This record gives sequence, C-alpha cells and structure tokens, in this order.
Amino acid sequence: MTYYREAVNCFDKTFGGLRGALENNDFMINESADSNVIKLFKAAGGGNLLINECYGGLGLSAMDSVLVQIASGALSPSLAIASCMHHFSVATLQEMVKYKPECLEQLLLKDIAKNKLLVASAFCEGVPFSDVLDSSIFATPHEKGYLISGIKEPCSLAYEMDILSASVKIDKGNKSELFVVILHKNVKGLSVRSYWKAPFFQASQSESIVLENVYVPKEMLSRLDVGTVDDVSATGYIWFEMLLCASYLGMAYGLLEKVNKLTLIPQNNAVLIYSKLESSAMLLAAIATDSFENKKILLGKVFLCRYCLQKSIIDTVNKIVSFVGGINYLNNPCYAMLVQAIQAFNFHPPGNRVLIENILEYINSPIVEVGK
Repeated sequence: MTYYREAVNCFDKTFGGLRGALENNDFMINESADSNVIKLFKAAGGGNLLINECYGGLGLSAMDSVLVQIASGALSPSLAIASCMHHFSVATLQEMVKYKPECLEQLLLKDIAKNKLLVASAFCEGVPFSDVLDSSIFATPHEKGYLISGIKEPCSLAYEMDILSASVKIDKGNKSELFVVILHKNVKGLSVRSYWKAPFFQASQSESIVLENVYVPKEMLSRLDVGTVDDVSATGYIWFEMLLCASYLGMAYGLLEKVNKLTLIPQNNAVLIYSKLESSAMLLAAIATDSFENKKILLGKVFLCRYCLQKSIIDTVNKIVSFVGGINYLNNPCYAMLVQAIQAFNFHPPGNRVLIENILEYINSPIVEVGK
C-alpha cells in the first residue's frame, strides 16, 4: 500500500464522510473563493485533530497528522494550507501550556475542542529571515491593559476563523518583549481586508487581518521569556514544517491521481515518479516518528527534510504534468492551478538563508560520546 492510500484510509477513519463531501464538488469549485471546504472541515471537527485528549480533542499522533495532511493536500490544496495554519497555532498553544499550566491557553484549548473552533495564526509575518514567533503587531499601554495595532498578511482562515492567536511586541525601554494574545474574531478594531490575488489557494481565505487599537486587558496577554520562546518557537516550526511538507506532498499525489485517470503513464516513468513521492513520504514518516525530546536536533532534521522535499516534489510535479498532454492542459484549469500552487512551496518561511544556516548547523554538530 502506498503512503497515499494509507493517508486516504487515515483521513476516512478520522473524518468519516468528509472526503465524500469534498469530492461531491468539482475540484475547481472547491478551490474557488466561494468554496465551502473550510466550513465542511470545521463541521467535521477538523480543528480538534492535534488537541490532546485531556482537552477534549482527538490527540492524533504526529504520524497520523502527517497522513491526514497528505490526504487533505490531494483533496483540496487550499484546505491543506488553511488547516496547516490552524494546527500550527494549536501545537504552539499546547507547548505554551507546558510552561504555564494554569494559563488562559488551557481553557482556550478546551473551548476549541468543545465548540469546533478554528484558530487563525498571526505569528510568522512571512518576512524573509524572520522568526516564526516574530511580529509586526505592537501593543501600547492603555488604562488597565493595552491597545494592539498591526497587520498580518496573508492570514489564512481570515473569514472562517473564530479566534486569532498572535505574537505581540511591547516596548520595554531599549528592548521589546514578546507576548501572545488571543482575540475573538468579533473584537472591536479587528477587520479583514482583501489581499490574495493569486489564482491558487483562493479557498484558503488568505487575506489581511488588520488590528486598529484593539483593547486587551493585561491578563489576556501571556509573556514568553527567552527560554520559553526558544522552545515554543522550535515546537511551532517542527509542526509547521512537517505539516507543510505533508500538504505539498499531498498536492503532488493528487495531481498524479488525476493524471492516472487521464492516461497511462509508461511503466518506467511511473516507477520513477512513485519512487520520488514515496521516498519523500518515508522521509516525512521518519520525522513524524522521531523523538520530540531534543527539539534542536529534530528541528535540524525537519529543515533538512523541508529542503529535500521542496526540490524533489517540484521536480516530480513537472514530470507528472508532462503526461497530461497539451489539449487536456489547456481545457482543464486544474492542472495549471496545481502546478502553480505547488511552486508556492518555495515561498513559505523560513527564508533560504535561515533554512541553509540551520541545516549546516545540524550537519556540523559535534558527535556526542555515549554516556555523556
């Protein structure tokens, strides 16, 4: 059984009839700005996948989460990207709870699971070389709290989100301190503006979230000290990169499924294509089943995995699409859309410089003697 078949089986076990609901609509309709894929995902309890069982979630393992994300990418690239950001936010919040067991994030996780809420992420700004928890959102003191202002763009789930989780900078003399804030979508001063112009990922609702003097009481801000920031940031990056890679691998599998229904790919080419995709899935599986105890080492592996898959998947997709044929390519927009969407793998954080620096650090890390 290929990893793709295993992913579809895991998706069906997790979501029941969601795959059928998604496949009932034309692929391009699912990917349009008017799509209901996020609503379907939300109704199926998709936001609960990574939430631990103690908070009322499904508590899926990292491996099962990767499989579900592969299937999501094949069914709807937009849904895969949007859900990836929700899952990243949840994983980050759960890591914060480890350091502050009684913090508001714990109550929030229970609320998300109970009410099937979706969380949009205003952590990483998409700026090259920025940290995943860095932010262009600032807070200034006001009465018994703060006024928060800034813009996060693009921000997936902009319309369907119930909650916005964001990192916020507060100036403290000659330095800035980092806080995490949780905002309800209907809070005064929060608005959504059109941003996304690309023809792909239209259904991911990746628009601008604008915060203009949003009042937040002091108790709604959770401060992250230096040690906590490093650990939370590492956990967030591990989950983000792992699920992002799974999403794009799923898109490649989805394209291959469409082409297989269209034409018979010559055996030698089919074996080459499957070997590329399956080896990518094996690499992801190795990451997902690795130990999360030493996050620094695992993060190096994750970045190396991202680098390998980014190159391999895009090259493989070009090979797959070569079997579509000119007439089919021109008459069905899904092929061009998928090829463009998968190229976007290049543009997700971190930037290439940060990626390469971390990979080199991992490669050159010293050998630790046994027993030390």
